Amino acid sequence: MTPDYRFDPLQFPMAGGAGLFPRRDIDLYAELSARVGVCVHGFMLADLGRKAWDLRKKYWQPGEGAWVAFREAVHQCYPHLPAEEKLAQDGHEFDSLYELAVYRR
Repeated sequence: MTPDYRFDPLQFPMAGGAGLFPRRDIDLYAELSARVGVCVHGFMLADLGRKAWDLRKKYWQPGEGAWVAFREAVHQCYPHLPAEEKLAQDGHEFDSLYELAVYRR
């Protein structure tokens, strides 16, 4: 009887440098973050052009899990960008410094 490897991810590793997200999307996110000066949050992508809007549709709108995984992939490729963190003020929770600044304004 042959072993069944269907549920063992180590038997089918991804190629070196490959990931779940295309490198062009990760690079675009890093470029947008550098242009804006903060880590871009999903709601900011709507105002940063057509390519940013496409990122929003791919990763932010499907649900929280996709966005978190995408941000982790970005952080692995660009560790100098700050990791996304939850911020709290006055009992409200914010996903970025930008969102907190808008709230304070």
